Amino acid sequence: MGRVDPAPVGGPGAIVRYAVGVATVVLAITSQYFVPELWPASRLIYGSLAGDVAIVYGVPVVAFALLVGAGPL
Repeated sequence: MGRVDPAPVGGPGAIVRYAVGVATVVLAITSQYFVPELWPASRLIYGSLAGDVAIVYGVPVVAFALLVGAGPL
């Protein structure tokens, strides 16, 4: 039986997926500072610990795993 690689195979597409994943992580983490100020309705999500944790930690992990794969995680 062969070895299964959890990460997608490299190439130009992998670099783009990685860049989008990193940008998503940065945007999700920094969003807690500017989104509630710019969009007051989002305070319902960002105002609770569960919503804030889901946005700041959950979104980056899921996006990075979908775009890059489980290898880096």
